[in-house]
Amino acid sequence: MLENVVGLTTVHGGSLFKEILKRLRASGSYHVDHCILNTRRHGLPQSRRRVYVVGIRVDRMRGDLEFPRDL
Repeated sequence: MLENVVGLTTVHGGSLFKEILKRLRASGSYHVDHCILNTRRHGLPQSRRRVYVVGIRVDRMRGDLEFPRDL
């Protein structure tokens, strides 16, 4: 799992983030997905939007990857 500031998704018009995802997915061994969540809505004491990138080995996938709802 990777976690970073949400601004990572907009650097160079979003092309940097797209390249990161492309390289993470390149091996074909991992299912890679991402989500933007506000930490306050998930039990942390500060309000901070973060991008989370999760990779799960394809041979270990047991259904769809579901992120928590950011209510």
